[in-house]
Amino acid sequence: MAAVEIQLPEGFATVAEYAAEIKHVYKQYAHLPNMHIVDFFVTEFWQTLPREWQEYFEASDFELSSLLSLASTGQLDQRAPESLHSYVRAMFHLRLNYHGSPPTDQIEKEKHQQELWYFLDSMSPKKKIEVAELSQLVANVASESKCSLVVDVGAGQGYLSRVLAYSSTGLPVLAVDS
Repeated sequence: MAAVEIQLPEGFATVAEYAAEIKHVYKQYAHLPNMHIVDFFVTEFWQTLPREWQEYFEASDFELSSLLSLASTGQLDQRAPESLHSYVRAMFHLRLNYHGSPPTDQIEKEKHQQELWYFLDSMSPKKKIEVAELSQLVANVASESKCSLVVDVGAGQGYLSRVLAYSSTGLPVLAVDS
């Protein structure tokens, strides 16, 4: 089994120094890492964003597709507020660098666990178990049947749909609810 080497981001000499910076940044932006897109519709989450971010995202010339580029490159439109630039720089500065290549099955298992942790974090213990089990079942059935789309009818807040959409299956998911 090949080892995976994790290097601290540039500018950090020790794990303690890195952990201290994570703690500092987390205190500053504590409400953002636990945010889910559904929260914008179900709760008043939008109001917790800084007003200048709201104005930037509400601008008529803002391209939603630019968020995909942001997630992978960390590059924001120059018109974005400095506080949003600062947040993105902080998040990208804290990213870990991985070297080496663990076995593919280990990568897939770890990736699935990370996906589940992110999406299940805000759920009740009962809902976590339901979604974790059902997402694995749906992924297995979808793989075996070679389907090209998963439709989640009665999706509610979209817990299952989100886990499936971001899973390693690569299948598109359509969530429907009344």
